[in-house]
Amino acid sequence: MTADPLAAARAHAQAHEWGAAAVEFARVGASAGVAGDRAAARQAWEAAGDCWRRDDRPRHASEALNHCLQETPEGPQAALVRVKLAGVLGDLGETARAIAMLEGAEDLVASGALRALVLDTRFEALLGLGRRDAAAKVAHSLGALAGTEPALQMSSAFRNGQIARLEGRLDDAAACFGSVSAMVEDLPEALPARAAAEAELAEIAALRGDTVESLSLWDAARTHFSEVGRQSLDWRAEAGRVRAAVDAGAFVFVGDLDEGIATAEQRGMVSLESDLRIARGIARASSDRASARQDLERAVSLADASGLRWRAGRGRFELARRIAEGASRNELAHRATEDLVGNEPWYWRAYAFAAEGAELARALARFELMGMERDAQLARARMAGT
Repeated sequence: MTADPLAAARAHAQAHEWGAAAVEFARVGASAGVAGDRAAARQAWEAAGDCWRRDDRPRHASEALNHCLQETPEGPQAALVRVKLAGVLGDLGETARAIAMLEGAEDLVASGALRALVLDTRFEALLGLGRRDAAAKVAHSLGALAGTEPALQMSSAFRNGQIARLEGRLDDAAACFGSVSAMVEDLPEALPARAAAEAELAEIAALRGDTVESLSLWDAARTHFSEVGRQSLDWRAEAGRVRAAVDAGAFVFVGDLDEGIATAEQRGMVSLESDLRIARGIARASSDRASARQDLERAVSLADASGLRWRAGRGRFELARRIAEGASRNELAHRATEDLVGNEPWYWRAYAFAAEGAELARALARFELMGMERDAQLARARMAGT
């Protein structure tokens, strides 16, 4: 092992040993700061922040990027550090702070690629807070930047696909994510984008009621997220796979979720913990209702505290249809419907849950329009009294 911290940091990073690399970069940053070398300190703290985020340690990443920001003069470079810090704050469930962190950053960044990064990060934060219309405007701006640049076209297609899914245009969404998969299929460096597209296609398959296709896509996404060393994304994909398996009526092992929840709770990864608890709650509901209730209520509490209303709505909906009884069930379904405004497929699922008569017919029409055949069949059966 070399005694040079910078060389050691680079070696660890090249080997994708992100935690060890972050520690060495932080050592370099601290030493450079003491020596008064602001440029070296800035670069090292930024690298430490990047590595700690890849190691799924957002609190450490936040501290490193704040050190970097202190050493960075105002201008485009500081704007980019704010973009990275905003991404980390999103991991910690501090999404409103993340959006505030991005204020003005776009105006300080001139180039198309860097401006696109600001827009893309802003889009992600807005989506986390359930602000679909604002996110759609950002997606439009991102598309205007894309031109003929493949990486920007890919980013634009991905974000447009997410908006289409939320609007219930599932065919359009699938076409967008399919185009992303086609763009990156033969590009090893774009494996994270391929995995993310597979995860989105898995969600769409699940909404359409095609659980076999959904499970296959979730497995592919898990494999590819694992290959790039992003454990948090791997766990998110496992949560999706668990949900699809429950829909298929299969036995579900939740050991990976147990590990993910423990890690997310320890490291303050709020949105991840909420997602994993919803999946585990769904999996436990048929055999251990008390534990399932604890998971789902905790997921809702975390999401409410961070303003992540679509996650809160998903948790309340699962509580309503799997756990609650009587008046509590209807109250939870009503709250879920309010939370899920802007997320059309899940809004109509929550709406249909407690609907009757003409309201149920209205939900059925929406399911048919969106191509959610499984939900449409359930609605038809209820209307027929079977």
